[in-house]
Amino acid sequence: MPAAAKVSQSKKAGTSKTKGAVRAKSGCYTCRIRRKKCDENPNEQGHCRTCERLRLQCLGFGAKRPDWLRESRNVVDLREKIKSFLASQGMIKGHSGSGPRNADQDQPFLRLTEDSYHSSSSESPQSQTLSLSPDHDDLHRRHHHTSAMREQREPAFYAPAMEPYPHSGLHSTMNHARSSSPYSSSSLDDYPATYHGMPNQSHSLVESSALIPCRKSSYSPLYHDRILFAEDEPLNGLFDALNDTDWVPQFAYQPTGTYLLPNQLVDDLVQSYVHNVINIQYLLGDQNVLPNMIWEAVNQHDVARQAVTLLARVYYGRQQQPQQIALTDHMNKTLLAQLQGELRKENFDADDAMAALHVVSIFLFDGGKGAWNEFLALASRYVGNILRLSHYRGSRDALLNCNAKDAFIIKTVLWFDVLASVTLQRPPTTLTVIDEMFNPMRSSIEETFNPQYSMISPMGCENKVVWALAKTSALSCWKRDQIRRGTLSVPELYKKAMEIDSHLERDPNQPYPPPLNPLDAREISRTFAAEIFRTSTRLFLRTIVNGDYPHVKDVRQGVEDTFNSIKALGLDYTVYPSVVRSTVFGLYICGALTERPEHRATLRTYLSTGSMSKGVGNCITILQLLEEIWSSRNPKSTSPVDWLGPLAKADILLV
Repeated sequence: MPAAAKVSQSKKAGTSKTKGAVRAKSGCYTCRIRRKKCDENPNEQGHCRTCERLRLQCLGFGAKRPDWLRESRNVVDLREKIKSFLASQGMIKGHSGSGPRNADQDQPFLRLTEDSYHSSSSESPQSQTLSLSPDHDDLHRRHHHTSAMREQREPAFYAPAMEPYPHSGLHSTMNHARSSSPYSSSSLDDYPATYHGMPNQSHSLVESSALIPCRKSSYSPLYHDRILFAEDEPLNGLFDALNDTDWVPQFAYQPTGTYLLPNQLVDDLVQSYVHNVINIQYLLGDQNVLPNMIWEAVNQHDVARQAVTLLARVYYGRQQQPQQIALTDHMNKTLLAQLQGELRKENFDADDAMAALHVVSIFLFDGGKGAWNEFLALASRYVGNILRLSHYRGSRDALLNCNAKDAFIIKTVLWFDVLASVTLQRPPTTLTVIDEMFNPMRSSIEETFNPQYSMISPMGCENKVVWALAKTSALSCWKRDQIRRGTLSVPELYKKAMEIDSHLERDPNQPYPPPLNPLDAREISRTFAAEIFRTSTRLFLRTIVNGDYPHVKDVRQGVEDTFNSIKALGLDYTVYPSVVRSTVFGLYICGALTERPEHRATLRTYLSTGSMSKGVGNCITILQLLEEIWSSRNPKSTSPVDWLGPLAKADILLV
């Protein structure tokens, strides 16, 4: 991005900003962090009168910022501490406050610096310091050069307004939150089975503002390195960037206010994630392995805990307001920016990769749009490092012999990358690895009987179909490139397609639909999903050979096969929602290419009800795309259906 033109200080100060925003470079640093006007009238101790009146520690004046204020995470941390303090003291309009009312009592004072934070010449006088959590003494001993979420123990987290939270079991389980897995202790028995919402605080701490449609890119500013890396006046630049709404999806609704979420409920969010949300995030995953794996990560890895907390916030926000884009919430945007900054580091380990995948899931939970590709790229970098380790004899050996966490990350990244290639209309970046791992002409007996090597868990797709879908997506790109060059050979295209198609025949020894076994519903769901992926991949392949013409016999047959594999789900609500949310690729391509009203009605029913009880996922977004395709198409049209164009424009990951 070209460097911004230099603007004089006087002009900057007069720039129109949102309510309460201040761009002046003068004033004390506390007021600048708050984005409020400073009276610039220091008392005898050098503290501004505004901070003195609000009982805030004044961080002093100066033309050059202290080094610790160059850390954007510290700025965000301090601003939220100030907000929480002022709200608790009734100093924010609409907040009654919980501070002392008796004038004879010592008034609480908010101290913003610690010995380990920095050294300042503008230390505040000794006075009563407000303790915002039971662990206040512990907070003083902790090092502060980490993100606000990683080390902060004060209630600086927020959540959308929701229905009252059930108090049953809340306090009894929190003693276990940081130390023991709920899967290996009695805390599981005490913990409420489901969540019904978050406490509804009575007042908003952040005013809603109008959203600005995306003007520059379908990716968020995170993708273009804008949020936390401003060069010109980073402190004020950070304030502007965190208020920037350019990245909000174009279909976003007006955001609601954000509400104070007590620190204890942050831990509850994490516990609830492990108990409930993970089953929604990885619908077809191994529930004997995943919960403990992720529980261990969130208790030992700060970034993973941040990601899980934000994921749970988005999940509950979508439950309460399914049509509301949760990431339009100001605090959610701030936490997302913090995560992005945390994950940009050289020493990127397995838990960082898991956190990056959690962020991809955050976008998926929130409708499927956003900067998911950036975070997928971060996780892909870790997978590349694992597969190149010298003690493995290639990618196949790595997946067979790595630990369970690395295996899960590898399989998830490969799967997301394949489906991302359809949206982005480029060959999968992992195509060579997938060809080495899953090419059916290279498979061995060991791979067949090793569950760690199977993509059925957690993706619900056979290895050979993953390979076929990756090759089909690459073939689609090859065809477009050959047409652009004017060198397309139809016989060569047909030959390449038939090499893939030969591995997409259904196994006659595998019954379909599968027999319903109530003791193994997840295995039933995987079987349904695998068949939908097989038939929809074959349909995709046929559109490459024949074009996107729904009246061509092969394409029409592919649509029928895919539709029948979907319709076989029936209306058993214990099965079909999880399958529908896992196979939106199949429902989308089938819906786009079918011309039959009864097919469209059935697919509409599945997509509209598939996530109704959870309020998360991209089913509704996909249905919106299909409705646009259906409404714009003449029933008697003989033209091809443009189904890839709208998908690419919407930038939705079909997972």
